[in-house]
Amino acid sequence: MKRLIDFFSLTTGERRGLIALFVLIAIVLLIPIGYKYHLSQQQGELTAHIGLLGLPAEEELAEPEEIGLLSSENENHFSKSPVTLSPFNPNNLPVDQWRALGFSDKQIRVIKNYEAKGGRFYSKADVAKIYSISDKDFKRIEPYLRFAEKEKGTQKAESIASFVAKENTPVLLIDMNRADTTEFKRLKGIGSVFANRIVKFRDALGGFHSKEQLREVYGLSEELYASIEGQLSEGERKVKKLSINAIAATELARHPYISKKQADIILRYREQHGSFQSMESLRDIVALNADFLRKIEPYLGFEY
Repeated sequence: MKRLIDFFSLTTGERRGLIALFVLIAIVLLIPIGYKYHLSQQQGELTAHIGLLGLPAEEELAEPEEIGLLSSENENHFSKSPVTLSPFNPNNLPVDQWRALGFSDKQIRVIKNYEAKGGRFYSKADVAKIYSISDKDFKRIEPYLRFAEKEKGTQKAESIASFVAKENTPVLLIDMNRADTTEFKRLKGIGSVFANRIVKFRDALGGFHSKEQLREVYGLSEELYASIEGQLSEGERKVKKLSINAIAATELARHPYISKKQADIILRYREQHGSFQSMESLRDIVALNADFLRKIEPYLGFEY
């Protein structure tokens, strides 16, 4: 027995360390218990305060999301109150009158910001454009919207002035077959890249015979073409002709509309059947489709 006691005997330092460990373990175990007790005390005090305010029991422990929802509803309680509508002019309408119409402060801020930046309501459509006014709200007030004759006249005068200004603005017209890159860059949306591509494509083709060909320029969108189409002219439409009865296959294949394979087909047919008399002769080549022939027709010459 004495040996067993000696085996488990501890020095003074070891006993102190062991006691300190037990104390730490006790503290760790007691912290959660103390926290729960503290929390229950706070909840008890909160319940007592809520009881003094006379709130129903089920609202005492309302979740934060529910509380936020209630405050939001309280902020806009007037929008759910009965609203009596009568004819009104939305321009410079006081804030309290917007509120009386059932609009929230947030909606009214957007309207007032629009007016502060010089915005005016000339028609019902202008009111509908305010993003803070929902379709439901607009339909509710639409029958009661009124606009002064002066405002309607102002809108009409502004429209006429804008039209006259546009009519008196000189139209820029660019000759597609003679313009250089500098002239093309005068068109809105055409920078150095597009100007260079247009000129290179025109030179490779041998000239433009139609404005529509500009759509084939790499990267030029339909929207950009539509915006500049009215400022383009084909000029005299003189394009460089390819002598189909004398040209070599390699030179023919340099044209943007003609591939090497198509050039070889045309030249082999010429070697087998003789010179081409007209486009009808080319149409006899089964391997060439109608769309291809339509595109190359303006660029072919049949002289010997």
